[in-house]
Amino acid sequence: EEEGEAKVRVYFPDEDRVEETTVNLSDYPSDSLPLQNVDEGGNFIVVEDMCDLPNLHEAAILYNLKARHEGMKPYTRVGDIVIACNPFQWIDGLYSNQRRLEYTQKLIFCEGGRYSDLKSEVEPHIYETSSLAYRGLAV
Repeated sequence: EEEGEAKVRVYFPDEDRVEETTVNLSDYPSDSLPLQNVDEGGNFIVVEDMCDLPNLHEAAILYNLKARHEGMKPYTRVGDIVIACNPFQWIDGLYSNQRRLEYTQKLIFCEGGRYSDLKSEVEPHIYETSSLAYRGLAV
């Protein structure tokens, strides 16, 4: 291992294998590798709101979006922004009247609590964006 290089282990979850390789650190900002978002057990952290990721960088964003997409969760939040990834298939219940009513009750009529963080009451969804926009106009 020469100066400016690092030996890393790369995990390929689709193939369930690990490889060791050497990377040139000068290819990365600050001559260091971006930190992974893993818990104490070494499992990747996947969150609804990417502001909650311990280390926020391009790779972490892409991994979180991919993991949520694979879990049939096409919407992910970044603060007040909702990111949508096309699931390329219909997801039952995603746009149901029951789901719409849930967002209306919790975000417009504040059934979750008047002083709580309203977005913490629901998963990221386009209904969140429209409900909060309506609430902002009505209040």
